[in-house]
Amino acid sequence: MKPNLNTLDQLFLRISEEKFHYLKSILEGYDNFGVLTSCPEKHGVVVLRFSPGLKKEILELLGSLSEVLKKH
Repeated sequence: MKPNLNTLDQLFLRISEEKFHYLKSILEGYDNFGVLTSCPEKHGVVVLRFSPGLKKEILELLGSLSEVLKKH
């Protein structure tokens, strides 16, 4: 079942464009922990959508990956 994107929280992030698939793979590896999409018109900006109940875990994950995802 696909998540209803209207009921999900979202974060706009700026990450290294080369790390998009890396982060997407991690999120999918956690059984669709979040949905990651790119914003082609804004280089390096991605949208991470997730269930509101997972906000704490999402922020912890992003914190632990911040150096790897950093846009240089």
